[in-house]
Amino acid sequence: MAQLASDEELMEQARRGSRTSFGAIYERHAGRVYRFAVQLTGNRGMAEEITQEVFLSLLSALDGYDVRRGALVPYL
Repeated sequence: MAQLASDEELMEQARRGSRTSFGAIYERHAGRVYRFAVQLTGNRGMAEEITQEVFLSLLSALDGYDVRRGALVPYL
């Protein structure tokens, strides 16, 4: 059975241009971000927009995440 890559490994691959790795990060965490946004806003449409913005922001600033400062989930 293949071992799943860690968030840190996926982020490093995404920094090097791997769209597949960024997609894996999205698939792994989008639901959690969406649920948090729904709880925060009470609005599903707004939560969808927030989720998109979170991942667009991550994509545009991949170097902004530093594993030494903490896990990816709180960063998101």
